[in-house]
Amino acid sequence: MQTYESDANIGNIKILAVDMDKTLLTDERVLPQGLDERLDKLADAGIVFCPASGRPAPKLEEMFEGIKNRLAFCPDNGGVRDLSRQLYL
Repeated sequence: MQTYESDANIGNIKILAVDMDKTLLTDERVLPQGLDERLDKLADAGIVFCPASGRPAPKLEEMFEGIKNRLAFCPDNGGVRDLSRQLYL
């Protein structure tokens, strides 16, 4: 299986939306180790990371406080808040 780093079609991806609970977060409900480096690689590839959750927007954004301005968010079980200003919805 190819990794995203070696995929020649990665340029076709513009946004990566990821569910938070029981998907991205660890069993302790914290962000996984090494996520910052992975998000940097996505940003370098021009891909906007978009955490998705049923949480309200302020709470979801608080979890990514240091980097929230380069992300998009899908809070409240739908809708997108694009703080990165890179998406045209």
